[in-house]
Amino acid sequence: MTNHDANHDSTAEDHAYFSHPMPVWMLLAIFFSLVFLTVMTVVMSELTDALQLQQWELWISMGIATLKAMLVIFFFMHVLYDKGFNRLMFFASFLFAGLFIALTLLDTYQYRQDVSSFPKSELPARQVGDK
Repeated sequence: MTNHDANHDSTAEDHAYFSHPMPVWMLLAIFFSLVFLTVMTVVMSELTDALQLQQWELWISMGIATLKAMLVIFFFMHVLYDKGFNRLMFFASFLFAGLFIALTLLDTYQYRQDVSSFPKSELPARQVGDK
């Protein structure tokens, strides 16, 4: 038996049921926030032409998705209550993933002409969002 074992009075069972209890009102607030942001995403995608958001649609959608991801990460993955180093590593990886996505999206301007010059007669019969 090592010194650590002899001096350690608590057992693994002491920590078996440890969690970060959250009040019900907070869980409900996060739930309704996620539902509201999901509805906002759907409304924005349906009303892109009416709201004249053509060039901003992607950025607004990514912003809403990022906000939803942050709510899930902070509260349901308990990163809010984690150690500082773990938070730093988690968000650094999140930042790099976002950076890779952003760099990929910057390339879309290179082939925009090909997409806009696509013949209308070759479009699929039903598009997303059609009734």
